[in-house]
Amino acid sequence: MESNSNGSSRVVRVNMMEGVGARVMRGPDWKWAKQDGGEGHVGTVRNFESPEEVVVVWDNGTAANYRCSGAYDLRIYDSAPTGLSKSCTVNRFNRLPLLNFS
Repeated sequence: MESNSNGSSRVVRVNMMEGVGARVMRGPDWKWAKQDGGEGHVGTVRNFESPEEVVVVWDNGTAANYRCSGAYDLRIYDSAPTGLSKSCTVNRFNRLPLLNFS
């Protein structure tokens, strides 16, 4: 879901394969202490184990599986010049909605 200037929201979706290689950071349901290297650190989506589980390799070298259905451990990190940070969820339809938190 993305918020635009008038406050309304819309869901932006990409398929799972397009999510591979995405840069991510902690999401709204994070409960894994400093497995990612700590608040603000980023990692890269390596693959999807299933529509409910994604594998991330953190910049600190740690690789682990994270929830992406029902509970959302991750959000997409957009390093574009605007520096937007977006929430990443994967639903049972193998889609990757992006939520804009800026």
